[in-house]
Amino acid sequence: MSPRLYWSTAIIAFILTAALSYSQRTQSRKEILLNFCKVVLGMMLLVGLLIGISQLLTALGIAEQGFI
Repeated sequence: MSPRLYWSTAIIAFILTAALSYSQRTQSRKEILLNFCKVVLGMMLLVGLLIGISQLLTALGIAEQGFI
Protein backbone atom coordinates (compact mmCIF):
# COMPACT_ATOMS: atom_id res chain seq x y z
CA MET A 1 0.00 0.00 0.00
CA SER A 2 1.13 3.48 -0.70
CA PRO A 3 2.36 5.84 2.02
CA ARG A 4 -0.32 8.30 0.96
CA LEU A 5 -2.98 5.89 2.23
CA TYR A 6 -1.29 5.67 5.63
CA TRP A 7 -0.99 9.45 5.88
CA SER A 8 -4.61 10.02 4.90
CA THR A 9 -5.78 7.44 7.46
CA ALA A 10 -3.69 9.08 10.17
CA ILE A 11 -5.07 12.52 9.29
CA ILE A 12 -8.65 11.23 9.36
CA ALA A 13 -8.04 9.61 12.77
CA PHE A 14 -6.52 12.86 14.08
CA ILE A 15 -9.44 14.97 12.82
CA LEU A 16 -12.02 12.58 14.28
CA THR A 17 -10.14 12.49 17.60
CA ALA A 18 -9.96 16.27 17.74
CA ALA A 19 -13.67 16.60 16.92
CA LEU A 20 -14.66 14.03 19.52
CA SER A 21 -12.43 15.60 22.16
CA TYR A 22 -13.79 19.05 21.39
CA SER A 23 -17.41 17.91 21.52
CA GLN A 24 -16.86 16.22 24.89
CA ARG A 25 -14.78 19.15 26.20
CA THR A 26 -11.93 16.85 27.22
CA GLN A 27 -8.69 18.44 28.34
CA SER A 28 -6.49 15.81 29.90
CA ARG A 29 -4.10 13.71 27.87
CA LYS A 30 -5.62 10.51 29.20
CA GLU A 31 -9.09 11.44 27.95
CA ILE A 32 -7.74 12.47 24.54
CA LEU A 33 -5.82 9.18 24.28
CA LEU A 34 -8.99 7.29 25.20
CA ASN A 35 -10.87 9.14 22.45
CA PHE A 36 -8.08 8.29 20.00
CA CYS A 37 -8.38 4.61 20.91
CA LYS A 38 -12.14 4.77 20.37
CA VAL A 39 -11.67 6.35 16.95
CA VAL A 40 -9.05 3.80 15.86
CA LEU A 41 -11.16 0.88 17.10
CA GLY A 42 -14.19 2.30 15.32
CA MET A 43 -12.24 2.62 12.07
CA MET A 44 -10.97 -0.94 12.44
CA LEU A 45 -14.51 -2.17 13.06
CA LEU A 46 -15.77 -0.36 9.96
CA VAL A 47 -13.03 -1.79 7.76
CA GLY A 48 -13.58 -5.25 9.21
CA LEU A 49 -17.30 -5.06 8.48
CA LEU A 50 -16.66 -3.97 4.91
CA ILE A 51 -14.21 -6.82 4.36
CA GLY A 52 -16.61 -9.29 5.94
CA ILE A 53 -19.52 -8.16 3.78
CA SER A 54 -17.37 -8.38 0.66
CA GLN A 55 -16.27 -11.91 1.63
CA LEU A 56 -19.90 -12.89 2.24
CA LEU A 57 -21.03 -11.51 -1.11
CA THR A 58 -18.21 -13.38 -2.82
CA ALA A 59 -19.05 -16.64 -1.04
CA LEU A 60 -22.72 -16.32 -2.02
CA GLY A 61 -21.80 -15.73 -5.65
CA ILE A 62 -23.33 -12.28 -5.74
CA ALA A 63 -20.03 -10.50 -6.41
CA GLU A 64 -16.79 -11.49 -8.07
CA GLN A 65 -13.66 -12.03 -6.04
CA GLY A 66 -11.51 -8.92 -5.72
CA PHE A 67 -14.25 -6.36 -6.34
CA ILE A 68 -13.06 -4.37 -3.28
